[in-house]
Amino acid sequence: MISEVGNIGYGGVSILHAAGCGWGCSLPLDLTCNAEVSSSWPGEYEDPNGLLKQLPRAIEETTGAKIHHKLGVSLKSDIPRSMGLKSSSAACVSALRAVSEKLALQFTDYEVVDIAAKMQIMSGCSMTGSFDDNWAALGYNTAIIDAKSDQPSHPVAHFQMESKLCTIILRGHRSNLPNVSEFAVNKSDFLAAKNALVSGDIDKAMRINGLAVAKSTMDSEATHILTSLHSNGLTATLTGSGPCIAILHNEAQSEILDQIISESSKRITTKVLQHPPEEE
Repeated sequence: MISEVGNIGYGGVSILHAAGCGWGCSLPLDLTCNAEVSSSWPGEYEDPNGLLKQLPRAIEETTGAKIHHKLGVSLKSDIPRSMGLKSSSAACVSALRAVSEKLALQFTDYEVVDIAAKMQIMSGCSMTGSFDDNWAALGYNTAIIDAKSDQPSHPVAHFQMESKLCTIILRGHRSNLPNVSEFAVNKSDFLAAKNALVSGDIDKAMRINGLAVAKSTMDSEATHILTSLHSNGLTATLTGSGPCIAILHNEAQSEILDQIISESSKRITTKVLQHPPEEE
């Protein structure tokens, strides 16, 4: 089990989008969502996709435990919504942590990842279940997953990468999720990203993935920005299904990054969270 971190779920960015070839991987960031148990489930404004309302049913279908429907959850998050920064996974994980603490329930990490996947599929927030994003939302876990396996919550591998900063270019909200078929057209590109990832070349995987997502979503502006960043030696990707662009860098690269990114671009800079997962 990972260390206790309170009722927190973490945001993240994509290394490999699972809709492309069935394999996925996400990187956790120091962006957080904190849940508290409340007297009622949030209204449509606080939970526009009905994500949190799926929690009782998802817990029961996964573990058999029944949750009283008057028990609710409220969230406080600094993760921008609908931008590919894994806000839904963070919401699910933080809500599950809060409810399990309140009701003295014990969930394994695998169960949390499975329950969060059910919540997202039921609410229409995810095309794949976001198993890799859910692992990232647990914090300090970068997991490579095979979404088409019999146990997609069980990673093919965990890995650790060096400490990095992550600057995120905020390009507005995503209006809706693209169709999986739009990603399947570019399967060969995503397979190339997967091969780079499993060989240990994370930077190459992120670069290929970002361009493949931009092609799949017909985001020509993202393609232009990514190509410019890559040509200047920076690792960047279109995270999730977009529209945010995430750039990994160190302090020494901050100056060149400022030269490339338009001054008018809205951005946030945070850090990558990494350490080896503890043994189960």
